[in-house]
This record gives sequence, structure tokens and C-alpha cells, in this order.
Amino acid sequence: MFTNKGRNLQAKAQTGVQLKFTKIALGDGTLGSSAIADLTNLKNIVVNLPIERLRTLSGGRAEVAGILSNQSLTSGFYYRELGLFALDPQEGEILYCYGNAGNLAEYIPASGGPDVVEKQIVIQTVVGNAANITAVIDTSLVYATVSDMHLAIEQNLLASKNYTDNEINIIDQQIAELENQLGALTNLETEQKANLVAAINELKGSIATHLVDKTDPHNSKQQAIDWAKGFGLGSEAKVISDLNTINAETGFYLSKTNALNTPTGVGIPGTVLQIARNSDSVSQLFVDINNSKLYSRTRNGSSWGTWKLVIDESMKNIPGGIVGLDNKGQIPSNTIPSDNEFKIRSLGLF
Repeated sequence: MFTNKGRNLQAKAQTGVQLKFTKIALGDGTLGSSAIADLTNLKNIVVNLPIERLRTLSGGRAEVAGILSNQSLTSGFYYRELGLFALDPQEGEILYCYGNAGNLAEYIPASGGPDVVEKQIVIQTVVGNAANITAVIDTSLVYATVSDMHLAIEQNLLASKNYTDNEINIIDQQIAELENQLGALTNLETEQKANLVAAINELKGSIATHLVDKTDPHNSKQQAIDWAKGFGLGSEAKVISDLNTINAETGFYLSKTNALNTPTGVGIPGTVLQIARNSDSVSQLFVDINNSKLYSRTRNGSSWGTWKLVIDESMKNIPGGIVGLDNKGQIPSNTIPSDNEFKIRSLGLF
């Protein structure tokens, strides 16, 4: 929802003023009796997110996105507030629009626990007929989604076609010029002229055929597909023997039997998803295909953290598992040991 300052800036943008988004902010504050229109900041900012993508949509809207990761959080918080900031040429940075989830807030745990959180925060906001929309984008946080890869393939095909068409137009101009010159060369024998004209007509026919050829003669589509397959998409994943040697390459992988640096006790093949922001910030998910257990770990700098088992529904109320609360939010009495010596792991509620 617009704030008053956001609505004023949006009105300025309709007159040609640049609409420049600067950041996304998340907080845990409660709105109380405050009116959103009167807000100039979040009630309690917990984390600021750099903008990693800006996309103009139809219908006078724009999509702004950032990446939320809990790896830098020292304490967990309830993700209740969401704000988008922009730069007003007269007032400086202002709160453009704001939302509050109230009691539906999502809990984001701190780093160092079993839960690794990394998600895109996407805001769709109204920009009206603003012709000059920009954002301060941190390119170090940009990574490709599946839709981004589809778009990249389409753009690659279009660029290849445009390049080919441009080159053909140049050749057409050169042929036309050559034809004019040939018409002026009266000292050529008639047979020589006929042979040259026939060669030119053959070349023109070949170019005309090429222009209507829809079979991708330059193999651009396959080249784009091969690029996507390099990330393990649309083909068999790469097989690796040491999970520490993937370096900073985002993609899908398969681990060999008894591969090195897999989760403790896992000696069979597994599937691995790696997401790398850069060489110093990498996350891995490992799926044990024998029992469908999911593990996660991260690398900050040059050192990998330990593998942590991701809790799931199957681990509730079993030996060595976790306790699930009943519909009153209490621990069921039949899950408490009779000697009252027990530990509760607050890793998740089901």
C-alpha cells in the first residue's frame, strides 16, 4: 500500500521525474493504530535487502526483488513488515509502499541452526505511466531463475537472428552496387557478363532461402540449450566424487558411492543442489536417495560448515525425533518419558 510520500513521488513520476527504487526492508514491528499512509519508515527494521532485479510489467506495475538469507542473522525474527524505499529528488530516500502481515508473520531463524533460509522477496507495486524507472541493483546478488534462463535463451536466439539479418542486408547492398558496376563495364564479353550475373542471382537466391529458413541454420537454439545444460538442467547431472570440489558453480549434481564430504554416515549416491552467490558464499542441499532425508550446509569464506539434517514430518514423535504439539499448542502427555528426563529440540512445529 502507498504511503503519502510514496503517492506524492508516484505523482511526480507521471510528469517525467525519475522513479528510482533503492532498497527493500524487512521488520518485525506491529502496526497498531498507525495508518500506513502516514508511515515514513518501518516500525522496527531488522534487515535491509539490496535490490537484485527490477522488471517493468504491463498495467502500470513494476516488480522489484531482493534476496533474503538468514546466514547473516544473529537472532531470529518474525517477518511481519515489508517496505520498498525510493529516492525522491526533493526529500531524499522515502518509504514508497508498505505491508504488514500482522498475526500471519513468518518466523525467520538465525544462522547456525538446522534451517537454511534463502528466498526471493518479490514486490509488485504501482508505477502508473512513469517512463523513467530505475533501481540501485547489487549485481553480486543476481542469479538466474528458470524464467530468467528461458528469457536468456529467447534473447540469444533473437540477437542471433538480428545479427544474421543485418549481415544479409549489408551483402544485399554490396550485390546491388556490384550489379550497377557490372552494367557499366562494357568492355566485358557478353558471356563473362552472363556468368557473373548468374553467380550473383544464385547468391541472391541462397540469401532469400536463408531469410525464410525457420530451422535455425546457425544452431543458435542448440547452443543456448547446451549452455543451460551446463548447470545440470535438461540433461543428466554431473557426477562428482568430492562435494568440496564443486567450487563456486551453481547447478545440479550426483554424488558417487562413498563420495567425500557427504553427510556423516551417508555412503550411497545422492543428489546435490548447489547455489553460489560467489566463491565465499555457497549453500548445498543433499538428498539421501536411500531414505529420502534432506541435509544442508553452507560455506562462508574458505571453510564449509557441518551438514545438518533438515527436520520433516516423518521425524515427529519417534525415538530420536522431535515432539509435535497438539491442537492446543501443548506437548502430548503420551510423548513424555515416564522418568521426566527428556530434552526438547525446538527445531520446528508441525
